[in-house]
Amino acid sequence: MSAISRFATRVRAVFLIGAVLLGGCATSPGGAARLERVLREHPAAPSGYAAVASGDASRFVTVFRGRPLAVRTPFALQRGDEVETGPGSVAVIRFADGGSALVGASTRVRVGSLEVLFGNVLARVRGLFSVESENIVAGVEGTEFLFTVATDRGVRVVVLDGVVVCRSKRGSWGAIRLGAMQVFSSPHPNSGRPRVEQADPRELDDIRAWARRVAGAASPQLTPPPQPPPYTQPPPYTQPPPPGTPPPPPGTQPPPSSPPTLPPQKPLRQPQRQPPVQ
Repeated sequence: MSAISRFATRVRAVFLIGAVLLGGCATSPGGAARLERVLREHPAAPSGYAAVASGDASRFVTVFRGRPLAVRTPFALQRGDEVETGPGSVAVIRFADGGSALVGASTRVRVGSLEVLFGNVLARVRGLFSVESENIVAGVEGTEFLFTVATDRGVRVVVLDGVVVCRSKRGSWGAIRLGAMQVFSSPHPNSGRPRVEQADPRELDDIRAWARRVAGAASPQLTPPPQPPPYTQPPPYTQPPPPGTPPPPPGTQPPPSSPPTLPPQKPLRQPQRQPPVQ
């Protein structure tokens, strides 16, 4: 079982790779953040996911703006909107700076400060960024990290690349600076000193592999190249009529042609036997 599957089984987790909290940029009324695309699990697809048609988006993802909204992709998001995915579905949120967030199955997030209520989020964004839970804020500058909120509301951060600085909202402990391949964990209510240790490289590989699968399904599908026409058997050879032969009357079929006549073959000459020498 992969690290992603283990997390999904053990906790209601939040995955953020390159996660950046866009703040005002994500809440601009001009549509700086939008629900770009919806995917669903599809065992027959090469990546395990398939794109959902625009008109079917509400079957797999719900956007709350005080009440549930019927949406078609792409859909402009506003500050305070909450996006929730159903089982086996993934939502792609696109930001104005070109970054994106993949909201995993059975997940709910709030746009504005990208607050994770529960579930899985995979994000790739640029610039200053922060991700928060109830008691902890993780701030970065263009990096990659995994942010997990468990069912017991504990927080775990795995840094894949760059630098992440974790802070307590209540000031229970000082800022903690994390580098690549470091893990931060803090049990709820996040008042004690968090633990920092080295990440398992296999866990990082599993996270990146899952990210590639989802991102591959979210990319536009290429049009397959045209296929050559099927092979057809050529017509049988027909020997042309001798010169001066009149054409057949209309509506009649010409007689079947006979195979060409080959010249007679000369019989092979048998060698003469020589009498034995006395």
